[in-house]
Amino acid sequence: MPVAAIIMILLGCTDDGDQCQRVGVAPATYASVAACNAAMTTVLPQQNTLDWPVVAAKCEAAPSVQVALTR
Repeated sequence: MPVAAIIMILLGCTDDGDQCQRVGVAPATYASVAACNAAMTTVLPQQNTLDWPVVAAKCEAAPSVQVALTR
């Protein structure tokens, strides 16, 4: 069974951080959640163009892609 790629979801949050919404995905995939979490220290400071008081992230498995085969 193939291992799913891990992606970093970028979240825009209010000042107190209790209300967040998805605002993007970092342009990389990771082999594990641990690797993704470690990359946050590099990726998050680069997200200075997002117009949110707080930018956060979470790592999760990338959604699987279903491809229809045709003949």
